[in-house]
Amino acid sequence: MLTHPRIDALAKPHGSSTTPRAPEPQPGRNQSGPPGRRLIRPGTFAFTLVLGLLGALPPLSIDISAPTLLTIQSQFGVTSAVGVLTITLFMVGFAAGQFTAGPLSDRHGRRPLLLLGLVAYTVAAIGCALAGSMTALVSWRLLQGAGAGACSVLTFAIIRDVFEGNQARAKRSYITVVFGVAPMLAPILGAFIMDQAGWRFVYVVLAIAGLALMLAVTTGIAESRPAQAVRGTMRGAYWMVLTNGRFMGLVAVNALSYGAIFAYIAGSPALLMGSLGLTPFGYGVVFACTAAMLTAGAWISGRSAMRGVTANTVLRLGLGLGAASGLALAAVTGLGAGSVAVIVPILMVHLFARGLTAPNIQHIALEPIQEKAGTAAATVGVIQILSGAVASGVVALLLPGFGASGVAVVIAGLSVAAVLGWTLMAQAFATA
Repeated sequence: MLTHPRIDALAKPHGSSTTPRAPEPQPGRNQSGPPGRRLIRPGTFAFTLVLGLLGALPPLSIDISAPTLLTIQSQFGVTSAVGVLTITLFMVGFAAGQFTAGPLSDRHGRRPLLLLGLVAYTVAAIGCALAGSMTALVSWRLLQGAGAGACSVLTFAIIRDVFEGNQARAKRSYITVVFGVAPMLAPILGAFIMDQAGWRFVYVVLAIAGLALMLAVTTGIAESRPAQAVRGTMRGAYWMVLTNGRFMGLVAVNALSYGAIFAYIAGSPALLMGSLGLTPFGYGVVFACTAAMLTAGAWISGRSAMRGVTANTVLRLGLGLGAASGLALAAVTGLGAGSVAVIVPILMVHLFARGLTAPNIQHIALEPIQEKAGTAAATVGVIQILSGAVASGVVALLLPGFGASGVAVVIAGLSVAAVLGWTLMAQAFATA
């Protein structure tokens, strides 16, 4: 169902090659920076690590602060619903930061917007640490989310600027590895910091992280945006991207796959603790294991790219595994036959599938777009967030009446929809 002989055309812009680009600054690219500055070479581990950490700021900032919510609610005398605003408004800022920074970077360059995002992120983290009220805290979190969103979207735009073909796929995969590590380590780190120094010091640590990344970007990351001038308005940039049928189809497939993962995240407490009876500690262990499987899938995707396995091959495998595991989860929970030994391995396969899917679908979508790479990356990111928000809302509606089955049905439905969307694109472009 996922295979079509003409679908490879989706991955290749006209006249391009899948031969990896040499990991050095390319002729005609803007690699400007302060005179005498020692740049981090794009092909090195250090370059990948810096980009990975920039891209991981959103999950790190959310998950490291999660253990502080109860303490913050108690200190400021607010309800749990108000306390969750520290995460909700961070996500609102995250979407706004991506939406704005992407197209602005196409016009003014990646590096200025990246540094501006890091300044906003760091100042906001300090503001959170010093906040004297809940209103102040959530306001600073909104700004911090905007800074993190700018850093995240520009990470993928920089990859598009500097790399092509299999090297670009590998870089996206390895950055997804860092995304997967953050949810595993951040809650543990946050709980440890809060226990030792209080909740405010969690934000001090985030401010230190922002300062460290600011130093790395200032001293080591060159401007990567193509040197030619980019004309037009933000509205025009988005119009150009949003009217690209092939790109938007791929964005939709990616968003459906992402929505299935967000449905799992939103419904995991009900599924793992409510249905399977896991303790909070057991829930944490299982959640970490599933995140590790996403990391494993992304790592294998990166290794496959460097060995010349096509993006379409890995993507078909990821989408197929995602749909199969989603349907298996729906069947098991619907029949009431779920147990830890059955459901947890299915969830691990599903997260592994997303690790295969994400870097490859994003690569195929972004590879043909160069001049508006920032706008394109922002479109991918914002629509992902909207998909996750809708999926979470549907899970919240279904949980009271259907419990774990409601979570599984959303996961299965979105995963199958992603497969169908990919198949329809294959047919559409085969007849175009």
